[in-house]
Amino acid sequence: MRLVIRTSRAKNGALFASVNGDKFEGVAGVELSRPDADEYRPKWGLYRKAIVKASLGDDYVEHREIHAQKLPAEFAVAEAKPALIMTPDDNAALEREARGRVRKSSPEETLAWLQKLPESESPSFTLGSIAALWAESDPAAAMAWAEKFPRREVRLDATARIFSRWADRDTDAALAWLQRHAPDAELDQIAWLLATDTTYRYVNRHFALEGAALIQEPALRAAAFEHVVLIWARDQPGDAIAFVKKCPALTAAQREKILDKLPTRRAL
Repeated sequence: MRLVIRTSRAKNGALFASVNGDKFEGVAGVELSRPDADEYRPKWGLYRKAIVKASLGDDYVEHREIHAQKLPAEFAVAEAKPALIMTPDDNAALEREARGRVRKSSPEETLAWLQKLPESESPSFTLGSIAALWAESDPAAAMAWAEKFPRREVRLDATARIFSRWADRDTDAALAWLQRHAPDAELDQIAWLLATDTTYRYVNRHFALEGAALIQEPALRAAAFEHVVLIWARDQPGDAIAFVKKCPALTAAQREKILDKLPTRRAL
């Protein structure tokens, strides 16, 4: 299966899919979340079909050898065709070779090899991909590598991907790293994604609130708190309102703006 994704908070996103080489079909002119992400990945790689009142069965779908590439801005997603996907920026071959080297050696050695390639061969995307792969086994070491990387665009890309993997494995440790380094404008998007992650907002609110507080840009920080509080107020409006009223990371105007979106505030 091949996917073409254009993310957007406005209604100009798109998602097209091709199965077994068939022509691309999908939708355009829709809103898709996380426009700042450059990678979509499954949380788990194995899916089984389950039908109500039926046995699980043996049929399953497994995601293996997943590769991604960033398409150029002029790519016409509304007219997606297989031929258009293979662009001069195609990194699939390099990605496959890099992952093969990881299996034979290590992520660290593979990253060292990638760094020796000319920039004209566009290894930037693959550097982030292999760094994320390293984070699945040793996120602290992978992050230490990313922090020292001289090229800003690669450093930001790798740091975001590593943090995502780290938070999946050990949220406490990932948050502790972020707290040591933030607030920092370069880390605002990482803190934003931590604050607005669906699981944290609904289940582990503590992490979402911590992430929001670590955002440096005031408007983005307020928006992150709003995301968390609006969910919180559905079940515990009193606690949510009390939190907003005392939150030192929000200005008085920001508090009022959030409180005005909670219809229960005047009833308490």
